[in-house]
Amino acid sequence: MCRVLLDRAVRRGRFPTGILAVNLLGCLLAGVVAGAEPGPLAADLLAVGLLGGFTTASTLAVDVLQLEADGDRRGAVLDLALNLGPGVLLAALGLAAGRALL
Repeated sequence: MCRVLLDRAVRRGRFPTGILAVNLLGCLLAGVVAGAEPGPLAADLLAVGLLGGFTTASTLAVDVLQLEADGDRRGAVLDLALNLGPGVLLAALGLAAGRALL
């Protein structure tokens, strides 16, 4: 439900800004969980359960394909690049932040 609410609050026009925001926030939070090393059960509950249900690779894939089908190849490539590149950077920042919490 949080994913849908954030998507609706952030999405503007045809570009999937809401899902981009969801995925980038999820990358940051997953990095924090991994860096904080809360233990295997807590990590699974938070990273796999909560954040796995929050972020969405399947919606990203459909959004990219829909942009391509609509003739917006530039938008499709931009969406994919903005999800992956900054997502890895945010996960790294989250990992450092999580380790700093220890």
